[in-house]
Amino acid sequence: MLNIADSNSQKPKNYEKYIVVAISALALSASILSLISNEYKLTVIFLCFPFFVFLVINFEKYYEYYLIFFLFFGMYFYWPLRLQFILVLSIITLFFFFLNSKSKNLNDFSIPKSIKISSVLLIASVFTSELFSVHLTLQSLYFSFLFVIFISTGYIFFRSVKNAEKIESFLKFFILSFSFTGLIIIFQILLTGNIRSVGFAGYAIIDFSVISLLILLFRFFILKTSGLLMKVSLVITIIILITTQSRFAWLGFILSFLYGIILCYTKSGEVKTFLKKRMPLLIVLSLILGGIILMSGLNNIILKRFTEIDFNFFSKEDDKVMVANSLETRLLIWIVAYNAFIQNPITGVGYMMFSEVSEHYNVVPQMLFDDYVYGLDAHTTFYNFLVETGIIGFSAFLIFISIIFLISFKSIGLSREYNDKSNSLILNILVFFIFVQSIYSGAFTFGQNAFAMYIIFGITAGNYVLLKNKYAHVV
Repeated sequence: MLNIADSNSQKPKNYEKYIVVAISALALSASILSLISNEYKLTVIFLCFPFFVFLVINFEKYYEYYLIFFLFFGMYFYWPLRLQFILVLSIITLFFFFLNSKSKNLNDFSIPKSIKISSVLLIASVFTSELFSVHLTLQSLYFSFLFVIFISTGYIFFRSVKNAEKIESFLKFFILSFSFTGLIIIFQILLTGNIRSVGFAGYAIIDFSVISLLILLFRFFILKTSGLLMKVSLVITIIILITTQSRFAWLGFILSFLYGIILCYTKSGEVKTFLKKRMPLLIVLSLILGGIILMSGLNNIILKRFTEIDFNFFSKEDDKVMVANSLETRLLIWIVAYNAFIQNPITGVGYMMFSEVSEHYNVVPQMLFDDYVYGLDAHTTFYNFLVETGIIGFSAFLIFISIIFLISFKSIGLSREYNDKSNSLILNILVFFIFVQSIYSGAFTFGQNAFAMYIIFGITAGNYVLLKNKYAHVV
């Protein structure tokens, strides 16, 4: 006999897949008709529409991964408002998040008091820089709200950390997203011959290549066994890091890698033993990759960039000042930025405003300013904060990032299980990279870089609270 109670307790059917199939069939039919009609743009739109519907239906389940994926799309729709895919998606996600803040997919963690206070001070210093700036405009106030979006996106990831597996999935998905973008860049290089192609990601790919390589080497090679997919990703990441030809990226990677090796070797006997076991594999992989680099000629690209370094700045030819490399262009930017700072030392020129108002502080020849300074930021994260938010904002940012580094370091000591230890080690290494890179390079104050930084900080803070709760009973 049919059990009515059992039949009523059955889960309702999931009609989502049928909706997607029906829409896919209609979209395919429409795309074929538009293709026959030579309406190629409509063809692309119709083909992409089912994928868009699938993303919308599964938004609640995967929105963190959507945000990570769109870090790799750097195109700006409208530069004055800094509109990008990642920004639009973040605004949508924030609305969704605050309407569903009690979702079972989120943790119920409270932000550590030190992070809460330092982040409030940082936000206040950003708004202060705009309100007390001589360059106060609606655009400058808008930039302050952009900063709130950056840091709020980090909070979303803080609330998304429910266990060690979730953190590992974020790290792994970052690598997969980078590898997808990396393949596009490699095809672009082969098609155009432009060795410094950046694909859809823009110049943020330079810092992302180091982040991806650090995660790969430590999380999926040194601290854990890796499959074929991660090995392929490693090759793609190294190729992209080489072809971008960024000396500062290589410097950041080398410093962070050495720091990570020392950290892993000293902070855990288990990791130390694991590292010793992995050393032969690392040596073999290094030899294989070295052979690939030599055979492909990529070694010439690396050597060329480092041999270009010349400290005899600004040579002259026919009574004209010549700029030979990126170090000289940075020096020009830093000179103008310094002049902006000394005229606005306390609160700066306004967050993200140096690129908008740098002409007011120009002290270099106009031709050089127009070619190498106009419309650019101060080209290091710390210098950006110093120039744009003054001593107040710079101090607040320095305190904030130092606290993040400190809790990432404390997380290593809190960890008892191997997965927790591994996650804590790699997050500390990533925070170390951002800290070091922010001194002499990087632009983590706007765009994809800013989103990436606060996402990493959010995951780091979530990992810290997760471990404190998990091991609260351990004396």
